[in-house]
Amino acid sequence: MNPQEGSRFLEEILAIQQSNKPIISKYLDLKRVVENLAFDLTKNESLQFSNLFSKLSFICNTYKVSTKIHSFRATVKKVETQSYKPEELEYFTHLMYVSKFIASIYEVMTPAELMYFFPAKAYYTNKITTRQRIKKMRVQVIEIKMDCLICDYEEIEDGEYITIRIDEDGINERFKSTSKFWVGAQLNLINVSVDEEDIYHPRFIILEPDYLINISSIAECFQDYGTSPMQFIKSKFEESPNSKHIRLGNFANQVVDAFTTEGIENTQFNDLFTEDFKTNPLEFSSCDDLKDPDKFKEYYQEAKGHYDRIQKVMEEDFKKYDISLDRILLEPSFLCEQYGIQGRLDILDLNPEGKNKIVELKSGGAPFGDHEGVKIKPNHAVQLFLYYQIIGVLFELEFKDIANHTDGYIFYSKVYMGNLRYDKPNLSRVQSILDLRNLIIVNEHILSTGDRNLTENLINQVNVNEIIKTKNLNPKFKELVGNQIDAFQIPIKTSTPLEKEYFYSFASFIAKEQYLGQLGLGQSNSNNGLASLWLNTFDEKSRNYEIIYDLMIQENSIHQDKRQIVLKRTNPANDFISIREGDICVLYPRNNNEETALSNQIFKCTIRSITKDLITLQFRYKQPNTHFFDTLGTDAKWALERDFMDNSFISMYRNIYAFMKSKSETKQLLLNQREPINQLAYNFHKDHLSEEQNRILKKALSSEDYFLLNGPPGTGKTSIIINELVKELHTNTNSNILLLAYTNRAVDELCESINEAIDDTVNQKYIRIGSELTSSPEHHKNLLNVIIRRKEEELKQSGDKFTRKTIVDLINNQRIFVSTVASITSKSDILKLKKFDTIIIDEASQILEPQIIGILPKAKRFIMIGDHKQLPAIVLQSPELSKTNSEKLEEIGLVNRKNSLFERLYEFCEQNNYDNAYDQLTYQGRMHHEIADFPNHHFYGGKLNVAFDLNHLSADAKQSLSRQRAELNLKSFENNYFQSLLTTKRFAFLEVEEHPSLPKTNYQEADLVVEMVKEIIRVYNFNQKEFNPKKTIGIIAPFRNQIALIKQKLELANIPNFEQITVDTVERYQGSQRDIIIYSFAVTHYAQLNSLVNMNDAGDVDRKLNVALTRAKEQLFLVGNKYILKENQILRDLIFYLDNHQSILKISLG
Repeated sequence: MNPQEGSRFLEEILAIQQSNKPIISKYLDLKRVVENLAFDLTKNESLQFSNLFSKLSFICNTYKVSTKIHSFRATVKKVETQSYKPEELEYFTHLMYVSKFIASIYEVMTPAELMYFFPAKAYYTNKITTRQRIKKMRVQVIEIKMDCLICDYEEIEDGEYITIRIDEDGINERFKSTSKFWVGAQLNLINVSVDEEDIYHPRFIILEPDYLINISSIAECFQDYGTSPMQFIKSKFEESPNSKHIRLGNFANQVVDAFTTEGIENTQFNDLFTEDFKTNPLEFSSCDDLKDPDKFKEYYQEAKGHYDRIQKVMEEDFKKYDISLDRILLEPSFLCEQYGIQGRLDILDLNPEGKNKIVELKSGGAPFGDHEGVKIKPNHAVQLFLYYQIIGVLFELEFKDIANHTDGYIFYSKVYMGNLRYDKPNLSRVQSILDLRNLIIVNEHILSTGDRNLTENLINQVNVNEIIKTKNLNPKFKELVGNQIDAFQIPIKTSTPLEKEYFYSFASFIAKEQYLGQLGLGQSNSNNGLASLWLNTFDEKSRNYEIIYDLMIQENSIHQDKRQIVLKRTNPANDFISIREGDICVLYPRNNNEETALSNQIFKCTIRSITKDLITLQFRYKQPNTHFFDTLGTDAKWALERDFMDNSFISMYRNIYAFMKSKSETKQLLLNQREPINQLAYNFHKDHLSEEQNRILKKALSSEDYFLLNGPPGTGKTSIIINELVKELHTNTNSNILLLAYTNRAVDELCESINEAIDDTVNQKYIRIGSELTSSPEHHKNLLNVIIRRKEEELKQSGDKFTRKTIVDLINNQRIFVSTVASITSKSDILKLKKFDTIIIDEASQILEPQIIGILPKAKRFIMIGDHKQLPAIVLQSPELSKTNSEKLEEIGLVNRKNSLFERLYEFCEQNNYDNAYDQLTYQGRMHHEIADFPNHHFYGGKLNVAFDLNHLSADAKQSLSRQRAELNLKSFENNYFQSLLTTKRFAFLEVEEHPSLPKTNYQEADLVVEMVKEIIRVYNFNQKEFNPKKTIGIIAPFRNQIALIKQKLELANIPNFEQITVDTVERYQGSQRDIIIYSFAVTHYAQLNSLVNMNDAGDVDRKLNVALTRAKEQLFLVGNKYILKENQILRDLIFYLDNHQSILKISLG
């Protein structure tokens, strides 16, 4: 332990005590210190910690210090959630506990000035009263014994441990997973009895309940041939099948949707069949089961049968069982922390005057031997039973009362009798289901620990013996299933030791990322995962501007084709928010402090637009009615919070598995086991390009395996190099090209580059994979679904039919496709229909290896363009935890999994002098040379040149770039500080006094930024320079809270077109540029420095700072507290550099 850190924390404690703040504010400040300390002590642990309780419990147990810190934690929680007002003695007692906690851990002396405030007699808090029955408890495992668990209980303030009986006959013997729990694991104990000896006897034991497992994924572990958590592991890696049965399932769902939203009488089979085809064109076109025309006719007839049976059930059986089409909700989503599950029901009928109804649609067959039409498959029953539990939690029902309140049905659309089949759960069955859910979590924990041998052993358990458990199984069926299971292991077992090492290492890395994505608390000391929806208190979320509440519905079109709701913002207290357009969110009713995302169904949506008064939401699913909303009343209040999507993790698992299935020579290439081949002598030269640009393009076009281009800021890697590559490949070759980037903004730029590169005589220049929500409007016409609609209209007018051949021809005739990496992964059918010659990847340094490694083998060659000295991929775990710690992988340059494949391959080629496979652009045409000077010498070794100095430039280009060497030509018209600054300085640091009152916000900096914007507009107007809010000025801040604060103040300042001024993070600004950039550091204490910087492995480049400093063309102004910033070496160098240039200025507003 570093004693200096301990002393610094104690100095902060003393400063808090000496401040003039009220006691409640001091408690919140003390909590911030304890959170920062806890984050520092646990950030490199392989265990996952979802909240402060879990961290403090771990720290007390690890460092053998007093558990009295829990008394402080419990009181802070009451202050935040119950408006509790501690008395002075209680506060001083907790001041003492916090101080002693820090002093004991770091083994330092407590300052005498602090000890002066310690009370002679501590405030005494009564131990929690023992109850005979507790509905729900949150505990943390401290010790594991044969028949009991010793746990820390969140509600006990004095830190005394409790004893939990396990494997107890008649109580919880079904929970066999307890033997695999670990110290530090968190548990929910449900329906707990407490005996006279204070021993706790839970009916349900839920492991890591904040990690929500999808109900359908749990259900698929229960098959006719056996029950095993290994099914969950297997499904993570295998690509989703695209079979006739999958297509029928999708169609059946679409039938139910149409009948409920449009009305049965308004729906025709042929129209719906065609619509399903047009909605899923790639899936239909690539489905091998349907390629034969006769097979497709059979599919048509089967789909008609499903349609007819669904119609009969919904017209007749629904009425019989009192399921109302006027009440039902389609695809309602639920989060259930109590049981650690989440899911999306097919149909829910909430009946205030009778029983609620759950209906799950299944298009497959009923169980084997179902002669009476009543049996339900085990996986289907599991889904039903878990949804019963969710309904029970929502309505606060006892387990025994759930089935009296709700009826659940499986709706089989394939069978001819007994289409609606009822079942209800029993205690032992649900316990067994949730025990399997625990085993899934055990396996996720094993994967995420990073132990290579444990990971290999776990994945090896995906075998016949572990999965096929049912005795007396039909031999042919057993053989069929066994072959499918054995096939999973073949790519792994036939791979080389290095390939296995790579696969297991990244499997563990992805599991850790997913764990942190669910629980939060990665490289941040605030909970930012899905679990923050319920772990963070309302006050915390409100204070951090992470929730918009007191919203009222102004217009509800969720039941119409546009699927939108317009919400009115009614509470000025949350005018200032960090949620923004494009964010994926959850909407839920919130009419009191008890209502959360757990206490109601949630609606998943995307923010389409947001203004001071209104928010427009776009929903994923159209609803048949507005009944749910209507029952809450027109005066109902709603809340909006950011959502977490874990599809990206599944894509990464499937990418590394696809890599293992690729050709041996491809795997050797990507694992640096062979030299990239670049023997083609492609003839390329253009007079208008520089010698450097011609050289690079010739190399790229000559490559057979791959080419890597390092493009520092402003060097034209997209506007020039990609533009020329596309133009050449499209005009002078027959190549099929796939262009990829990490972000939608970068894909928009690729689209613009293609439009410029290809002659306007070409009717359809490219197809974009994506949606209207994620692409700029000017590129919507190139979206695949828009092209299909347009083609359909053309065919209709000519009297022709829209067929599968139409889709195949569209794909085959188009040579250029554009997509984000995420979209092409989710639409992998395109890679089956289209063989690409070249993949061009922009922003390659922002893409993790497992995000791209399975896509690259699909093409003959790839060209990667990036800059590993700019922002890397986003990784949740710490750099220490993301290290491979593997000699085999380190030998191929894979030292840290947080780095991109681009960086690893580039360094490999650089070290081995494979000059034909890589190159670097060195002339930048963006920044004035005074702005470029610091990043050039500190980050690029002086290799970054000014484009104005190039010899080949035309007169027009020379004139355009002359500004890079020009003097600042702005005149002031008033004798004020800001005008003097703006008319004399290209690059300056403005120091402001820091008086923080909120986390990650600084009002002084925000006020200064707004004043600068106002003055820039005035100076530009006086100098008759055009001020374009989209291009002239950009504002960067590292934290969402500071961004939201600056946006709010720009609006309040009545700055014209303020909404067009981009205020965003460094991450969102990469690839962008403005004439003037203002960077508000917003750092108010030392602990925030960790989230401010992003160092490369060598520790000599701060990649975040590099991006921030290289966005400005004409002027760059930094705003912050130099004394805090100087704690970081590179920021200290920057401040020293500016000081030497007389460019550090002290600012005091008002």
